[in-house]
Amino acid sequence: MRSSTPIVVALAALLVGPACAGGGQQGGQVGTSGPRTARRPSVQRNASRFDDAGKTTKKFDLNRDEVPDVWKIFVETRQGPVLVRKEVDVNFDGRVDVWQHFDERSNLLKDEMDRDFDSRIDVVTFYDNGQVVRREVNVEFDGPPDVFKHYDGGKLVRIERDSTNDGRVDTWEYYEGGALARVGQDRDGDGKAETWARSR
Repeated sequence: MRSSTPIVVALAALLVGPACAGGGQQGGQVGTSGPRTARRPSVQRNASRFDDAGKTTKKFDLNRDEVPDVWKIFVETRQGPVLVRKEVDVNFDGRVDVWQHFDERSNLLKDEMDRDFDSRIDVVTFYDNGQVVRREVNVEFDGPPDVFKHYDGGKLVRIERDSTNDGRVDTWEYYEGGALARVGQDRDGDGKAETWARSR
């Protein structure tokens, strides 16, 4: 398994106010600071999987090198602009690494993250009322997710694993009070656990 840059770096970059239209105080909107020499000649930002027709994009430069690091996409409403998506180049390499998606009230619905900076999404997290409800992880950085974490009230209650990378879950871990309680395994590939083991 390849190692990834610590996720703390990504979280630090995300502290730029997600719902604030002018939330670029830490770096400023691109073009508003004084002349500087850009370390990155261009930015690879592929927004083709999104329908941004009629939306407004604002760019922000966190490290003040005159190259954008954060993109905030807004839709206009009667109440004013509403943030629907934010993209972040976490490690300033010229490629977007984090995509955050918001509802019509700018509440976070989902975020996607490229943890090893290879331009492929490795973790997708889903939210409800500000709490994590599900997280899908590609542990081996090789394609579709193989670990699915489920939460209730923000607490981990179940992990499903595809340990053979065949696209089918074969291991179920259930948690109680934050601790692993039991583990089930599908040994014949029929999608059901034949064996169960308790951890306590």
